[in-house]
Amino acid sequence: MLERTRQIIDMNRGIPPIGAIPTAALSAITARLVSERAELFQYAPIGGYLGDPLLRRQIADRLGEIDADEIFIGSGSLQVLDLIAATLLDKGPRPVLVEAPTYDRAIGIFTRRGADIHPVPIDSNGIDVDRVESLVSRHPGAVLYLIPDFQNPSGATLSMERRHHLARVAQTHGLTIVEDIPYRELRYRGQALPLLRRLAPDQVITLGSFSKTLSPGLRIGYAVCGADLAGALARCAENIYLSPSPLCQAVAAAAMAEGLVERNIVHAVQLLGPRCQAAVAVAKQLFGGELLAEPQGGYFLSLNLSTTASETAVLEAARHAGLILARGSAFMPWDEIRGGKTFLRLPFQGLDPEEFSEGMARLRRILDEQSAI
Repeated sequence: MLERTRQIIDMNRGIPPIGAIPTAALSAITARLVSERAELFQYAPIGGYLGDPLLRRQIADRLGEIDADEIFIGSGSLQVLDLIAATLLDKGPRPVLVEAPTYDRAIGIFTRRGADIHPVPIDSNGIDVDRVESLVSRHPGAVLYLIPDFQNPSGATLSMERRHHLARVAQTHGLTIVEDIPYRELRYRGQALPLLRRLAPDQVITLGSFSKTLSPGLRIGYAVCGADLAGALARCAENIYLSPSPLCQAVAAAAMAEGLVERNIVHAVQLLGPRCQAAVAVAKQLFGGELLAEPQGGYFLSLNLSTTASETAVLEAARHAGLILARGSAFMPWDEIRGGKTFLRLPFQGLDPEEFSEGMARLRRILDEQSAI
């Protein structure tokens, strides 16, 4: 039995800590909009509705060299990804390459849409582009889904060299890339690297979100994808949920206009940067070479554990020790790539350094005890 006095340490979900959400400012914006704009309680327009025009212009201005008509806004980036998958796969199964490991919900989306999924290993510098090139040369019409910055779940960032290589591969072979960038602006050290869309604009769909920079409760995600695909996504969305919330879009647009998003990014980086630094230090101390990558931003680090204990045994022992962990095989369900190792994603954003260190110490003790059995 778990001791009643033992603190439960939750290393399961990667959600923003409440201190990284500007609740007071958002409450004030919402109250003002509710009192001034009654039309926000009505349906949004139908017939190719791409999203709030002001918010689309703001996103376009922020990203630069993009027309607002190339942007589609949906109810969270996960919903937008599902619409992208539905649209790209509407004529039947299509090869979809994904990082191994990758975001578990993306695996679910592409699987449900009938994709022929091909996992591609990653290391501390991101996806193996040589492997991507080999696969797309044999699978015409392929799609690649990846998270190039501070990847969920590994924490790895695609290097500059590999970004340029991947852009060349996409242009040569007609590869469609979906780059998912929810953590991109939460960089704690190092220099920002270019979006893949900058390097191969005709081949790349950029998927963005306000969930990590403003509030996940607004459920605002967007795709930068060209006018034709944006229109197709709008038609698909209208048949499923009509439109994203006009009120939530207006809140996001007001937050952009007032500089709240920029200020909150600065605040989040100041809050989470020290947590990331401390998490990397304790992971290197306790797990050494089993750390997959040293994250420069985002929410996660990860371990590839060389243990004889099963994943189920590790998770159950962790639960008894008051440590809640996500099932790593959800992010990497391919036995041939795991190679007998146990993968774990460890979010650090929601814990202060002392809590995270205690959680890692418990995990180290669990693994040592398992190896002694």
